[in-house]
Amino acid sequence: MTLKHLKGPANKAISNGTSVDVAGTVKKVLDDIKADGDQAVGKYSAQFDHWSPASFKLSQDQIDAAIAAVPSQTIDDIKTAQQNIRKFAEAQRDSLREFELEIEPGVFLGQKNTPINRVGAYIPGGRYPLLASAHMTILTAKVAGVPHVTACTPPSAGAVPNATIAAIHLAGADEIYLLGGVQAIGAMALGTESIAPVDFLAGPGNAFVAEAKRQLFGQVGIDLFAGPTEILVIADEEADPYTCAVDLLSQAEHGPDSPAILLTTSESVGQKTIEYIDSLLKVLPTAPVAGAAWESFGQVIVVDTMEEIWQVADDIASEHVEVLTKSPRDALKCMKNYGALFLGEGTCVSYGDKCIGTNHVLPTRKAARYTGGLWVGKFLRTTTYQEVKNSDASGRLGRLCGRASRAENFEGHARSGDLRAHKFLGDKVEWINQTSGLPFVRASQNSPTAPVATVQNGSYIGVHNDVYNVDYFLGMPFAQPPIGDLRLALPASLNSSFGTRNATRLGPGCIEFSIAGFDRPLSEDCLSINVYRPSGYEKERLPVLVWIYGYVHMKQILKKIPEVDSIVRGGFVQGLNTDPRYNLTFIVKNSVAMGKPIIAASINYRLGGFGFLDSPQLREEGLSNLGLRDQRLALHWVQENIHAFGGDSSKVTIWGQSAGAMSVGSQILAFGGRNDSLFRAAIADSGGPLGAQPPTANESLATWDNIVDIAGSSSATDQISCLRSVSVANYTNAANQTSGSYSPVYDGDFLPTYNSEQVKSGEFLKVPLIIGSNVDEGTEFVGGAPYIGALPSTTYPNTTSFLSVAEGYVRNTSQLEPVLAALSVLYPDIPAISVPHSYHGRLNSTFGAQYARIATLAGDLVIHRGRRLSAQSWSKHGVPVYSYNFAAWPIGGLPNFTGTTHFTEIQLIFDNEDGNGYLYPWYPSGSEFTRQGKAFTSLARLMSRMWISFVTDLNPNYHGITKDYRGSAIPEWPLYAANSTDALDGYGVNYRFDLEEPSLAIVEKDTWRAEALAYLIDNSASIFGS
Repeated sequence: MTLKHLKGPANKAISNGTSVDVAGTVKKVLDDIKADGDQAVGKYSAQFDHWSPASFKLSQDQIDAAIAAVPSQTIDDIKTAQQNIRKFAEAQRDSLREFELEIEPGVFLGQKNTPINRVGAYIPGGRYPLLASAHMTILTAKVAGVPHVTACTPPSAGAVPNATIAAIHLAGADEIYLLGGVQAIGAMALGTESIAPVDFLAGPGNAFVAEAKRQLFGQVGIDLFAGPTEILVIADEEADPYTCAVDLLSQAEHGPDSPAILLTTSESVGQKTIEYIDSLLKVLPTAPVAGAAWESFGQVIVVDTMEEIWQVADDIASEHVEVLTKSPRDALKCMKNYGALFLGEGTCVSYGDKCIGTNHVLPTRKAARYTGGLWVGKFLRTTTYQEVKNSDASGRLGRLCGRASRAENFEGHARSGDLRAHKFLGDKVEWINQTSGLPFVRASQNSPTAPVATVQNGSYIGVHNDVYNVDYFLGMPFAQPPIGDLRLALPASLNSSFGTRNATRLGPGCIEFSIAGFDRPLSEDCLSINVYRPSGYEKERLPVLVWIYGYVHMKQILKKIPEVDSIVRGGFVQGLNTDPRYNLTFIVKNSVAMGKPIIAASINYRLGGFGFLDSPQLREEGLSNLGLRDQRLALHWVQENIHAFGGDSSKVTIWGQSAGAMSVGSQILAFGGRNDSLFRAAIADSGGPLGAQPPTANESLATWDNIVDIAGSSSATDQISCLRSVSVANYTNAANQTSGSYSPVYDGDFLPTYNSEQVKSGEFLKVPLIIGSNVDEGTEFVGGAPYIGALPSTTYPNTTSFLSVAEGYVRNTSQLEPVLAALSVLYPDIPAISVPHSYHGRLNSTFGAQYARIATLAGDLVIHRGRRLSAQSWSKHGVPVYSYNFAAWPIGGLPNFTGTTHFTEIQLIFDNEDGNGYLYPWYPSGSEFTRQGKAFTSLARLMSRMWISFVTDLNPNYHGITKDYRGSAIPEWPLYAANSTDALDGYGVNYRFDLEEPSLAIVEKDTWRAEALAYLIDNSASIFGS
C-alpha cells in the first residue's frame, strides 16, 4: 500500500498530557485535598481561577437567576438537544436485558443492571463553555437511573456561566458547584466536609483534569482517559472539498493539539481541501487555535482504493470519523476502530458534539481499538446472581466443584462442594465423618400422587402418569361456555369460584366441519385448556409452551372454481386437542431428560361457523375473529394461573402448525402488534404471520346469508340474536351445509390491515421466532386427496388447469392478465424444479401434467411466501428469527408422489415414536416411523430438543446433542441473517433437516425460487389480498 501525504503534520509527537510538571502539580493538589478538604479546595480555586465564594455550591435562587439570564432561544435549543440525547440514551437503556436462566432443573443464574450510586460530572469552561457536556454526562447518567449526580463547572472570568448552569440544571443535576480544575475533580472523588464523594467521574477537561482522573482511577471509576479532540474525514472523488475543509476546521478549533486528518482516494479533492482551509482560516474567528492545530497536526493522505481507506482508517482509530463518499454506509461493514461514525454529507461531527443525540464523550489516541465512548451502560453495573433450589442439582454441582477445586489445589473450595454432596446426595465424605456435632439432612422427593393445583377460581385435582412421570391437568375451562347468548359473542372470562374439581379427562373438541369416521367427542361448550407438568416441579418456575392446533387435512368447501376445489384457503374448520397426535407428554418428558424441564399446555378455540364467521353485522358488534379471541383469552388465563402449576408466566412460548401457526402469527400481529405481555417467543411450523388468504367481503357475506337462511333466521330483525337462539344441531347443520370459507379476516380491530403490510412495516410484536416449512408443502393443497398419502381426486392435465388454479388466488382481478402471465413464467412447466422433491420425472395422468407445477405454486403462496417474508422482516427489525426447511425423506407410510408434505414434521417434533394417533381416521398411511432406521429417530429427538431449547433459552442450539448416532457433528442453527441488509439481499439461511445429510441437517442459503417468492411477497396485499 502506498500512502501519499499532500500535507503531513509539522509535529508528529502529540503530547500525552502526562508530563512530570502536569503529573506533579496534580498529585500535590490531590494530596492536599485529601489532607485538608475544603480548605485546600478553596486555596487552589483562588490560586487557579481567582474564585473564592462563601460557598461553591449554587443555591436554587442562584440557579434560577442564571437560567433567567439566558436568552429563551438558547433555553429552547438546550431542551431540544437534551430531548434528542435522552431519546437515544433511553433506547440504549432499553437494549440492556436483565435475565434469569434455569441451566438445569432448580439451578438459576441471573443478571441484573444496577445504576451507580453517585456520579460526579465535570463540565469544562476554559476556552469554550461546553454546554453539550452537561447533556452528555449528566442526562445520560440520569437516564441510566443514577440517583445522585454532582456537577462541577468553573466560573467564567469570575462570574457565573449562565448558559452552562442552565444546561446542567435542565440535564437533571442534583447539586451544582461553581468549581473547576483539579480541585473540582479531587473534591468530587475524595470528598470534603461539604462535598460528598462520588463513585464515578465523567466529563472532558484539559490536561490537568485528565491527569487528575488518571491518578484517581481505581479509587473511583472514570469514563475515559481523554486526549485532544480528533477528526478523520474520509472522502472519495465525489466528495465536496469545501465541506471537507469546513468540517476539519470545526474540530481543529478545539485546541492547538487537535489532529485533523483527511483520508481520500482523490488527489484533486485533497489538494482543493488544503486550498479551502487556507482561505477559511483567514476569516475564521477561532483561526489562532484552529490554524495552529492544522499546521502542527493536520494531514491530507491519498490512497488508491476504498479498501485501503478502510485499512488506514482502522489503523488511525480516530475519535470522530466523517464519511463523505457515495456509499457512506459501507463504513459500518468495513470499519472496526472508531469512536463514532458520521455518515454522509447530511451529518457532521458538530451534530454529534452538540445536538443530534449520540454521546460526544469518545475514545481518543487510538483507544477506539479497545473501547467505545460514554453511554448509558457506563453508569450501570452488570452483576450476576445464582440460586440452587433443587437439592439433587446442588449435590451434583457439589461433586463437580469438589473435583474441579482439587485439580487447582483449593481444598477449602472443594469442601464447600463436598458438604452439599453429603447433605443432598448422601455422599460419604471422610473429612465430614471426622467432624462431630454437625446436623446433616439429606433431601428427598416423595412419589407424587393425585397432583393438585390451586388457580384463581378454585383447585383442580389432576392425574399422574407413572410411566412418563408427568402430571396432567385436563379439560379446565378458561372461559364461560360459548353457548346461548354467548354463541357468536366475545369469549367471557370465568366469573365464579368453585372449591375443588377434577381435571382428569380431556375436554371435548369444539364443533368442526364433519369428517367421515370421526370418533372424538365435540361440544359447543369446548373452551378448555390442558396442562402437562413434569412431576416434582410444582414449586418451580418453568418455561411454558402453549400449543395451538391447526388441522393437517381438510376437504376444501369453497366451490368457486372446479380446479381450485381442493386448495386450502384456511384450516380453521377442524382441529382439537383430543387428537392423539397432539399429545404433549413426550415433549415434556424430553425436556426433563435434557435438563431443561418445561410445562406444556394446549388450548381449544372455536372453529368454522362458530369461530370464524364474518359479516357486516358481526363486525359492527366487534365479533369477528372469535376463534383468535378465544386463543387470546386462554393466553390471559395462562398469565394469571400457570404459576399454580409451577410455570413462569414471563417465559411463555406459543407454538402452532398450519392453521395453528397462522394463529400464532395472528397473535403476534394482534391489535397492530400490541404487547399485552402474553408470551415472549413464538414457533410457527408451516404457517405464520402472513396467514391464509381471507375470504373476500362478498364471499363472507354469501356465507353469512346461507347460514342465516338454512338456520331459518333470514326474516329476523336481529339475525345475530336469532342465530344464538337456534339449537346447536340446527346451527351446526347450517354451518356445515354452507359453501363458504372460514379464516381470520382483516377487521380493522384484531387484525387491523393486511398481514403482509403489518409484517413489512414492523407492526408486529417483536418476539424471537422459529418459523419453517416443508419442502413439498404444496402436495397437500392440491388434488383433493382424502388423506395424506392418497391418490388425488382432481387431475390437472394442461396449462388451462394451471391458469385456473392461479386465477383462484388472484384477488385483484383488474390485474389478472399480467399476473397470470408473470406466474406462468415464474412457475415453468419443469418437473425437475417443482415439487415433490422425492419424485423424479413427470407424474402420470392420475395427477395430470401440470400437477407438480400447481403444487409448487400452491405451497409457495400458502406457506413458503410467508416464511421467507417473516424471516426477512424479523431480521430487518433486529428480532431473532430461526428459519428451517424440513426435507426429511423417506417418510414411513408415504409414497414418493406425496413427498415431505404439509404436517410431516409434527410427529418428529412431538417425538411421537410410538405413532400414537397415526391410524385411521387420523393418518391412514400409518406412523412416519414405520420401517425407518436410527436416522429418523435421531432426527426426531434432535428436532424435539431444539424446540425445547428455544422455549427455555430462546435459542434452539442448547439441545445437548453434539453428534448424531453415526458420530457426525450436529451443525449449529444460525440466525436467519446477520443483519437486515443480508436478509433482504438474499443472504438469509435456513436450517435444512435432511436425512441424507451425515449430520441430519445442513445450513443452506434461502435463495431457492428467489424471483417467484419475491413476486408473491411484493404483491401479497395488492394482488393476493393477504
